[in-house]
Amino acid sequence: MRFVTALILFSLLLPGCISTNRLTTRNYSGTINEYAGPFRKTLVHKNDSVSDVIIEINHSELKYLKKKGSNIYKSHYSIAYEIYPDITSNKVSDSNANILSDSLHFATFDRSIRKIPIAIKDSGVVFVGLSFKDLNGKKTFHHFLEIEKSSSDKWNYLVKNNSGQIQFDNYKKYHEKFRFEYRGNYNVEMQAILYDLNAIAPARAPFTQLELKEPLPSSEHLFPDKGVLNLANKSGLLVIRKKEIEIGGYPFLSVAAPFPKISDAETKIQTLRYITGNDEFLKLKYSDNQKDAYIDFWGKSSGDYDRAYSKMAAYEKNVTYANRFFSLSREGWKTDRGMIYIVFGLPDKVLKHSGQEKWIYHNQRKGTDLEFVFKKEETLTGIEEYYLKRKEEYRIPWYKKVEHWKN
Repeated sequence: MRFVTALILFSLLLPGCISTNRLTTRNYSGTINEYAGPFRKTLVHKNDSVSDVIIEINHSELKYLKKKGSNIYKSHYSIAYEIYPDITSNKVSDSNANILSDSLHFATFDRSIRKIPIAIKDSGVVFVGLSFKDLNGKKTFHHFLEIEKSSSDKWNYLVKNNSGQIQFDNYKKYHEKFRFEYRGNYNVEMQAILYDLNAIAPARAPFTQLELKEPLPSSEHLFPDKGVLNLANKSGLLVIRKKEIEIGGYPFLSVAAPFPKISDAETKIQTLRYITGNDEFLKLKYSDNQKDAYIDFWGKSSGDYDRAYSKMAAYEKNVTYANRFFSLSREGWKTDRGMIYIVFGLPDKVLKHSGQEKWIYHNQRKGTDLEFVFKKEETLTGIEEYYLKRKEEYRIPWYKKVEHWKN
């Protein structure tokens, strides 16, 4: 394998910095799309001035070609980053790109890990844009990271499974033991609190006003041994923190495989809460055979087998992606963003500024847009979550979408 590395300096897009009081003009809907491209990413702070972007490359997703006169198939791809002082700025404070070539993975199509050091100082707030280009396939993919570098930032922690592999998702899958490192050190004394996820109710309809904050779920204190926890028989929201830190930390969901997909009938019925009335939902919930009741629900709603199967599969896919993209302080399907994603699907636009997201759905018939605004707030578990700004005007669009799923 031969690597050719080149430093590319990106020019400034606009002079000056744009105020964080307005939404960015960039569309971030690609960050919650079904296909995120041939790479996954995470980040860990190494010290008070440097952080590592860690990228896992799935070589089976790359296009391998051989040049004329050569018997060797090669992939060519580039990994680039741009750092902005905030999410609405068009001023690049730092940038770099690596152009890479690979021939060894063609036969096996396995995965590889790359670490890219970037300069971020403690107490800094930055926005990192990542670009991955498959140069042979002529495809580009973008990922984004919002970073508030401090002692409470989740990016202080790196999680590895019992095989020593880095975990790019913040939920348990197929493994029992996990090691949590703080800035690359697993000997740092840490605390862990396990919260009961079953006590956290699904999101309420977007036009329903929330009068009281949800209660703090019951919890259990766990004590990692050199950063290692065995989660074989434990489920819930695990919040890992350095011992002397009281807020923030790393959220990790200990849930049953094959999460983010849901396979058990009881939970599948729970996800139908968004498109059923109270009586209808309670009848499903307390049915003698929940598996048959779940299938019958889709059959009766859709009228024929093919249509029923198609709608059931589409709904379950939305639930899976809600879990993948929005699982933080709870399973993604229970969150406000997860609820909107499940019922309305992928938004046409996602606009951001610090602590806020606006989702926009185009209405081609009337020429008007449906907009949902989510604001980041700290939960009682100390983890920040996005909550919808609820409005009565969402009632009609909501019921129209519910009818779409049921007819």
